[in-house]
Amino acid sequence: MGDSPENARSFEQAEEMREGAREGRCVFCTLDHKKNRPLNKQGEFDPDGRDWPLLWVWLNPFPQAHHRLHLLIVPRRHIRNEDWSLLTPEEWLQILDAWKWAQDFYEILGGGFVCRFGDRSYNAGTVGHLHFQLQVPDGSGPVKATFFKSYTIVDRIRRWWRMERGRFFALVKRVIRGME
Repeated sequence: MGDSPENARSFEQAEEMREGAREGRCVFCTLDHKKNRPLNKQGEFDPDGRDWPLLWVWLNPFPQAHHRLHLLIVPRRHIRNEDWSLLTPEEWLQILDAWKWAQDFYEILGGGFVCRFGDRSYNAGTVGHLHFQLQVPDGSGPVKATFFKSYTIVDRIRRWWRMERGRFFALVKRVIRGME
């Protein structure tokens, strides 16, 4: 599906992408409504997403630290990050409407509206399905939007450990249980 789990912020996020890849599905095209719960303009769960027929809007289940709000705005149609220019005028209008709705509904005073596009080795993105993120800090610490990740051997090892430590600790637990 074109995802980049090596750019994930957590083991859980990387595992979700790997699972989707194993099953041959895009994690944004086949929403898990337990995790990605589409909202309506009242801020309620709406599995049909009637308020934005061309988009899904939901709270990020993998929010970054120091966020008051981390909202995803995702075209329902599968558009690869590399093909962002294929968004229709209607999709752009709904994206802007969802952004404005969120600002009013959540009483946002400031934050960032981010879209990573193109090659993920240049934008540090994870999911290969084009999407927008509305990120609002909570004032408790630094908030950043990363668009490039270092590819030094030390940084690659750090990312590998972040992605694989969950498997490592699960294996250690199984071994310990087997010894009891």
